[in-house]
Amino acid sequence: GVTPIEDLPKYKALYSFVPRVQASVDVKVNLEISNGFVLEGGTATFRDFLEEWIESHDMLATMRSEEIDALVFGTSYTEPCMDEDSSRVEWLKTLTHAICA
Repeated sequence: GVTPIEDLPKYKALYSFVPRVQASVDVKVNLEISNGFVLEGGTATFRDFLEEWIESHDMLATMRSEEIDALVFGTSYTEPCMDEDSSRVEWLKTLTHAICA
C-alpha cells in the first residue's frame, strides 16, 4: 500500500538519530553505487557525451542522495536546474521531502 505521509517525519528521525538504521541504509547505498555504472548501446560519440555530462554533474553523489531518499521515504525526486539563457542543465538538485524539511 501507500505509505501515509504522516510517517515520513518518523522515518527521517529514525535515519537521522538511530545509528544502526543510518549505518544499514548507508551500507546498502554504498554497495549499490560504489562500482558506478556502465553505459551501453548507442554510438561511441553519444556515450562519450553522456559520460562527460555525468561526471561534470557529479552524478554519483546525486545517485547516493536519491537512493537514501528512496530507501528512507520510498521515493526520490531530483530537479534538473536549467540555465535560462542556454537551456542547459547546470546542476541537479535532490528535492527533500517537504514534510520533513
